[in-house]
Amino acid sequence: LGLIPGHKLTIQKVTRSGQTKYVLSYAGQVRTVINEPFKNAKTDEELDMSKEYHICSVTQIWGEARVSNTDHLSISESQLGNDCVYVKGGNPKVDLDSEFVDFSSLSMIDLSEL
Repeated sequence: LGLIPGHKLTIQKVTRSGQTKYVLSYAGQVRTVINEPFKNAKTDEELDMSKEYHICSVTQIWGEARVSNTDHLSISESQLGNDCVYVKGGNPKVDLDSEFVDFSSLSMIDLSEL
């Protein structure tokens, strides 16, 4: 799933079996589950994960390239994007943890037979 600047990123804190993770939804659809709160790339301060954010900028890469670059995802509390914050680690990879995501609510395509 690609992310487009200006769209909303909603965060749902979910706790199961004593473990807390964050379910990120983009444009109303679950995109990924992350283990820790977002951090400001410049200050290392944790961002408030109970808020809704707007995407300011994003680059569609993940993995090793994310380790050394901090400018691959920036988010803002304002739809105007005048308070953008770069997220440490950048754009998270897609990870649909079945313990934290209800798969019956997702639209999925099975490509396993290809």
